[in-house]
Amino acid sequence: VSIDEDNNSIIKILARFQLTWTFPESFDTNGENRIIPKILVTDLPCNEGEITPCFETKAGLGNDAWSLDNDFRFDTMDGHIRAVELRDGTNHYNAEFKETLIGAGQALRVNGRVLFSEDETPAPAGAFDVVFGDYDHIWRTSTRDAGEFSLDILIPSVRSGHLDLRLDLDDLPGLAMDETSIVPRVRLAVDSTRPTIAAISLDEVSAGSPLSIGEAGDLLVMLETIDDYGFDLQEPAVLHYRVRAGEAEISRGSVPLPDTTPFGEQFFWTGNLDLTDAGATVLLPSYVVDVWVSGSDEAGNPFDTMDNSLATPIASWPLALVGPLMDLSHDASTLSWSNPSPIEGASVTLDVSVLNQGGKGDVAFVLQRAVEGGFWAEVARADVVASAGGISEAQLPTLADVNQGETVEYRVLVLVDEVEMDRRTVDPLIVKGETVRDGDALAQQAAESTFTIVLYLIAIVSLSLAMWMLVMNRRIRSEALEDGLVDETAAVMEELNAGKALPAIGEPTPTPSPSASPAPVNAPVAAEPVKASIAVEGERPPPPLPPTGLPEGWTQDQWNHFGWQYVESMMK
Repeated sequence: VSIDEDNNSIIKILARFQLTWTFPESFDTNGENRIIPKILVTDLPCNEGEITPCFETKAGLGNDAWSLDNDFRFDTMDGHIRAVELRDGTNHYNAEFKETLIGAGQALRVNGRVLFSEDETPAPAGAFDVVFGDYDHIWRTSTRDAGEFSLDILIPSVRSGHLDLRLDLDDLPGLAMDETSIVPRVRLAVDSTRPTIAAISLDEVSAGSPLSIGEAGDLLVMLETIDDYGFDLQEPAVLHYRVRAGEAEISRGSVPLPDTTPFGEQFFWTGNLDLTDAGATVLLPSYVVDVWVSGSDEAGNPFDTMDNSLATPIASWPLALVGPLMDLSHDASTLSWSNPSPIEGASVTLDVSVLNQGGKGDVAFVLQRAVEGGFWAEVARADVVASAGGISEAQLPTLADVNQGETVEYRVLVLVDEVEMDRRTVDPLIVKGETVRDGDALAQQAAESTFTIVLYLIAIVSLSLAMWMLVMNRRIRSEALEDGLVDETAAVMEELNAGKALPAIGEPTPTPSPSASPAPVNAPVAAEPVKASIAVEGERPPPPLPPTGLPEGWTQDQWNHFGWQYVESMMK
């Protein structure tokens, strides 16, 4: 609604509307006669009680003549009708109406467009029904805007295995007809059976048999399947696996089987499986491998999930160490060091000799060293091929890189298929210092014991001086004895011959009278006569007697001759 630009008293009303009308079938001349429809638009009367419209206008619907049409047809141009399988996008509609394969239960979407029969004008929405089906199966829908329709169906399972589905128009208005020149058809070969899994093996080992851990990094998978219509080689079967220890899951994964060999109804799928995840997963003999298969045949029918799922796997294999059997504690097994007490920084070798009580295979001997925190570090490894029943030998070198006096603990591991089979602790290395000899030893001792050598030299010099003094002292004494030696033989003999005056037996000894006068001062005292030593001119007189008297066992003559020596020895 707007006001006229030149006259404000005039209001302009612009109305848009859809016009639907019916006309007799006789007007539908299939394009032979053409008309121009006209319309009359009026409003209400201006005054009450009047019937004449206040305003009215007449106009034709365009400048071209119209051909009135009441019939419809399907738009059959290429690509305008589609029957698409939702599983993979396959279009099962084709202009030649060739039969295509589809699985029972698959979803199929049919879409297209309905036009008026004489031109490209789309059919009105909801004017009639679009029917798709055959005598036993019928699905219906109606047109939408622009004459389009869409219909989703599930393919039924049919005993014959074939469906011939057609597109028709139903419940047309009045005398309208479906004037499609060629009835659109979709012919389907329905596969109602699922593919069958006939057999599966890992590395040519059937289900239930022990699977070698050493081969678990590259297992050859072979899957045998059977299907009447075959398989799509571009969509390989997928093998799912789970490694578990009891009920605890260790790892899980899946791998496609791309290599396919068809042989009649049989299809053999092959591929490679790595249970170790490129070495990230360590496998142990107590583990079990469960597998199940997913995929479908060419018609889209999946493998049956009954006894073919995570809960109920189709096959299982126990993991085991198949091959060599090593026991480091066996009587025939020896572990010995080339030098159990190496010097600091020296290289030593552990000689390993182990009896293989199993079959032939690869074995690895690993030498580990104790480090801080209670851990073990690998220092050497030797890979050998163990023969059945033979002795496997290896040498594991290491370096005594600790300080003198310290010990280093080691242990040996036996790996079969990279899985530890046995371990044993070996005697620790006791690191000692290097022993030097000859001139180097003397130089080292001199460098380490300088103070001791000085004391030793002082002791040698002191001992030499003491010996010299002793020799000189003896020489002086010997000269003194030789110079003062007197021949007293004659005096001794004279004294012996003189004898002693012995009193006569029985004669009373005269007792001196108390009144006897004292002896003269110069009179001799009646005492034991003291023999004066015979002094030689130039001889030194004897030393005075000690306060305690003569030394025990000495005589006066000995004292006279050797007294000075006694005194000198006591002074020293």
